[in-house]
Amino acid sequence: MEKGRVSCGEVISLVPCAGGLFPHWKKNQMTQNTFALQALCSSVSAKIIYEKTSHRYRGVIMSLLGFVTKRIVAFVVLVFIVITGVFIIFRAMPFDSESTVISQGMPPDMRTELREQFGLDKSMGEQYIIYLKNVLHGDLGVSFYFLCNVSDIIRARLFPTALLTGTAVIIALIIDSLAEGLFAKKSVMINTLFYLIPFLFLGLLLIYWFSYRLDLVPVGGMKTPELWQAQNVSMGAKLFDVASHLFLPLLIMVIWVVIGFIPLVKTTSRGVIEEKKALIPAGVTTLLAASIILVGARITENTFSWPGLNSALVEASLNYDYPLAQGTMIAGAVFALVLAVVMETFYAVIASLKSRTSSL
Repeated sequence: MEKGRVSCGEVISLVPCAGGLFPHWKKNQMTQNTFALQALCSSVSAKIIYEKTSHRYRGVIMSLLGFVTKRIVAFVVLVFIVITGVFIIFRAMPFDSESTVISQGMPPDMRTELREQFGLDKSMGEQYIIYLKNVLHGDLGVSFYFLCNVSDIIRARLFPTALLTGTAVIIALIIDSLAEGLFAKKSVMINTLFYLIPFLFLGLLLIYWFSYRLDLVPVGGMKTPELWQAQNVSMGAKLFDVASHLFLPLLIMVIWVVIGFIPLVKTTSRGVIEEKKALIPAGVTTLLAASIILVGARITENTFSWPGLNSALVEASLNYDYPLAQGTMIAGAVFALVLAVVMETFYAVIASLKSRTSSL
């Protein structure tokens, strides 16, 4: 107790003594005054608690706003770096992109027209400016091999990737919440066990057991073409067909997210209150988290022939189709960065609320 200050309890304890100093006070008046002082002290205490709580939660909100702002700025910077890096990489590759679409046996007029159509007649700087402007407007060019808009191919391939990765993240969140209570002590041992097993080998092992030995699920792909082309097949049967194809790649992707992606995001989000530097830590951690998602999705889709963005990237690489390749790389990177920012923000909110609640 500070000098010169009297607590509510001390004030209330002095009230009965006032009856001896002032004998004309009645007992019921003393009781009423005691209740009044108690009510006053309770209201003052409630006001103090409210002010402290509101101040703490204002601090949580400001910290989260700063955290989200840093991630958004880092996201914009990283997307620009990815777009520029993809342009430089594909122009520096040791193959002639013109030979993919322009044959030496074509008439000169047709060759000139194709060069102008694909922008191959311009300098590297002009190509970059046109490329950057088109990407920002959603125009990723025309595929050299499929001869259609790259944006249309990406829209068709983005849903399978989003279905696989998004479902894996949701299931991984549920597993992570259960791991804190049910088997938190064994989670480190489980993570270490899966780290020791090569990821690709684990996928092939699951294919061998579930597809060849037990014949429970299909080997690869997203659906059975004959079933979807049949006339008298219910939508429930078609959805079950997709779910059976999704089972093995989803299982692998969930393991990858649980042991690689979520621990990194949780570790990053725990420092939301103490985080001082604005851009570099946010950019580095977001890039790492997005890279983990990209690598896991790429290995999973290639192992199980899942028709997502990564299979389109493989097809583009085999056919020297760099508009499609750079479009799928940009789309995959942006998707992974968005997912990383959303997950970092989610765990930052959880970590901040837990820390503030425990300090009350």
